[in-house]
Amino acid sequence: MQLTLHPVNELISNYEFKRQGAHILYMYTDETQYIANAFQYIYEGLRNGCAVLFIDTEEILSIIKEKLREKGLPDSCFKNLICIEAGRFYIGWDDTNVSNASKKLNTLLRPFIESNFSIRTWGSPVIPLHEPNLENIRNYECQCNEFIIAESVSSVCSYNALKTPAYLQNELLKTHTHLMTDETYVKSVFYNPQNHDFTTEKELLRLRQIDDRYLLLKEADKKLIVENSLEKVRNQIIKDGEGKIRNIINKLPIPVIIRTDKGVLFSNDSALENIISGSSKKGLNDSFKICEEQNDKSGQVQEYHFTSEHEPPRQYFVNSIDLLFNNEEAVLHSYIDITKEKENELLIIRSEKKNIAGQLAASIAHELRNPLTAVKGFFQLLKSTSQENQYYYNVIADELSRIEEISNELLTLAKPQAEKRSDHNVVQIVKDVQLLLSSHTNMGNIEMLLDCSEKELFIHCDNNKIKQVFINIIKNAIEAMENGGKIALVIKEQERNVNIRITDQGKGIPEEVLSKLGEPFFTTKEKGTGIGLMVCYQIIENHGGTLEVSSKIDTGTTFSVSLPKNGQVQH
Repeated sequence: MQLTLHPVNELISNYEFKRQGAHILYMYTDETQYIANAFQYIYEGLRNGCAVLFIDTEEILSIIKEKLREKGLPDSCFKNLICIEAGRFYIGWDDTNVSNASKKLNTLLRPFIESNFSIRTWGSPVIPLHEPNLENIRNYECQCNEFIIAESVSSVCSYNALKTPAYLQNELLKTHTHLMTDETYVKSVFYNPQNHDFTTEKELLRLRQIDDRYLLLKEADKKLIVENSLEKVRNQIIKDGEGKIRNIINKLPIPVIIRTDKGVLFSNDSALENIISGSSKKGLNDSFKICEEQNDKSGQVQEYHFTSEHEPPRQYFVNSIDLLFNNEEAVLHSYIDITKEKENELLIIRSEKKNIAGQLAASIAHELRNPLTAVKGFFQLLKSTSQENQYYYNVIADELSRIEEISNELLTLAKPQAEKRSDHNVVQIVKDVQLLLSSHTNMGNIEMLLDCSEKELFIHCDNNKIKQVFINIIKNAIEAMENGGKIALVIKEQERNVNIRITDQGKGIPEEVLSKLGEPFFTTKEKGTGIGLMVCYQIIENHGGTLEVSSKIDTGTTFSVSLPKNGQVQH
């Protein structure tokens, strides 16, 4: 139901309520309408210069605060808003809490009252329905009402009508002037100002008797519910038999298949989606045969690797047990997906590979440098004593330089370099790299295009190392574009990160190669070492970022670098 005016605002806009205050009981059934009413009540109050006390769950408090910010209220209005989590304010319906109710309200709102603010309150009391206490609830309302009348406060007490017993609603109507629902309001027919007087012994006895009867009825209802449930279960088992088992299995979150040698008798929804739909009939039967053979040998849970036509390969622990189904012997297979665990294992293995590669690289580099130094020395001596065969000397010099370059790369991989991190403008870093590699792009008939709406995006980094990453990626892109084209450099600011995408128009990278990028010594280049990209991954990971790559054959490749903004942590 679409309303032009929220009932709570229509109610308190009455002049009499503005002058005397109001004590409104709000019984809601629709949480969306509840939030709309609460927001409108608080928003209009703040906009009109009122001080507002709002008591509710953390979730509702957050929603209302966000909606107020979206409305663009000035900061000065937020100073007049007090938000308290309901559990902390109401504590429990014990004597101490009841006696302190007015003290709490007075302490929180007194500074605003003394400054001549109009006051609005909105509370969602926490009542333990498993152990109600009408006596304390009545006393609590009396305490609050004294404060409301004395200070002409507009107050809304909200309760979930779906969870609040009818007898409790009736008692609450006696102490509230008006009853409001999600869509309308009326005067409370049970309201009487005398109900706010502290209760007599006779009234206390009546309230306690109501509590006792409620608890007795609740206990009786529990027993009836349990007995009815047991009766339903018994009837269902007798009536449905295997059908009940079938329904239970079908709702299990793991794939379950029941089969015989003739084929599959039953499979739940999860099995249909994850196992059967992605496997041919022959492949499925072969997997059953393997599971059966392995189960016969060990009698333990087995691991089986499925290859699906529609999904990436999944790995499962398969448990097989014998049972009777439709009066014939069958086998039940249950599948537990361990793909994520296996992926984590691969990540650990990859990390160990990097460590081993680093140790190996250090050893090789040191072994190379000593003989390389001697060879270079004698070569320079030989070259200086003879002017002949200069062509061959140049070839030897180039190859020696390449060996030295590989040796340096190996040392870079093995030995952690000291970092000098500070705040740098990543936009300027990319522009510097763009300028640095302009000669390479010009020679290759390649155009580098920078797309960034911001002039400054700061990250906390080692400038040279981040620059090294971009140089390496862009040089790879240049080498992949033999026929020229465009390289797009797109920089975008995200909530916590800065994302830099580098997209080329090269020949693309095959899917089987993509998963190996960044592994030690893996390369597709004839003279590559596989170290450059691995170092890029290390640098980005050490900076708390991520490096991802996607590619399409004959279309191009995109490297996506995501780094935390200054002062942020990547999630």
